[in-house]
Amino acid sequence: MFVKTGRAIERVCVGAAAGDSGGMVPAARALLAAVTRVLLLADMVVVRQLLLAKDKVARTLDRLESVSNFAEFVRAFTEFGGGMVELARLTAERRADLRDERRRAQVAAARNVLERSTLMLLTSSKV
Repeated sequence: MFVKTGRAIERVCVGAAAGDSGGMVPAARALLAAVTRVLLLADMVVVRQLLLAKDKVARTLDRLESVSNFAEFVRAFTEFGGGMVELARLTAERRADLRDERRRAQVAAARNVLERSTLMLLTSSKV
């Protein structure tokens, strides 16, 4: 993919220097297609990171439900807290990338619910 991008850039530069506009359009299209693929790949990586963080939080939450003593609870809740911090960091970064105000507000509302739920879980578990 990167070799193809490099060739497309070379063709655009050579075409611009030689005054050849006929080859510049296909080269520019190839460059745009390569850049689009790179952006999609980066987006897929971010989504994968979010899903892995969510799954980790879900697993530790399931473990929290089945603890039998206080020491086990403390260990599980510490792991849960670390997972929640990572998930909150990833969602904050993703929210900063969003351009649509409605989507940004939706992510902010979801993060708010997660934070309140975590506090309620801690309070109810201590009781």
